[in-house]
Amino acid sequence: MPGPEEATEAIRFLDLPNRVDPVADALEALGHASRRSLPEDLLVVACVGKRDLQDGRTPMLDAVLSGVRERGLDPRPLHLRLLVSQELIASGGELARRALGAGLASAELVIVAHPASFHEWHRCLVDHLSTSSALRTIHRAIVVTNPGTKAMNLAALTATLSWGLDTVTVAGQ
Repeated sequence: MPGPEEATEAIRFLDLPNRVDPVADALEALGHASRRSLPEDLLVVACVGKRDLQDGRTPMLDAVLSGVRERGLDPRPLHLRLLVSQELIASGGELARRALGAGLASAELVIVAHPASFHEWHRCLVDHLSTSSALRTIHRAIVVTNPGTKAMNLAALTATLSWGLDTVTVAGQ
């Protein structure tokens, strides 16, 4: 499992604006549809905080759906995974219900007993993502962080990255 320093470096690399995708570029050069133009399901991993359900409003979910629509993406193939501590299970459940009501393909909770534990968040999320049959068609993932704990936010990023790399490795063998 990567440590926080390695994960931060990997995230910085993936965020470089000049990073290219040689496979997609080669496919396009040969006249084939690239992965960029193929329809694909999208995984969104979001950290649930105390302010994500306020007076009947869902600011985080609204922002995610707005961002998806602004990029011209259809929310129907979107799979939402909500990282939630035991303290916020009720809020997470309400967010999941509203997400499904908005037409998302799936919305599930990933619950951790000890919210300050990076390793527990990481393990639980990787286990959940690895065993979810609904996520087998995922080609892209987005991680939504919040002002919650550093452990939760960093684990969301590193676990999603780790799962993605493992998925590519297994599929490519």
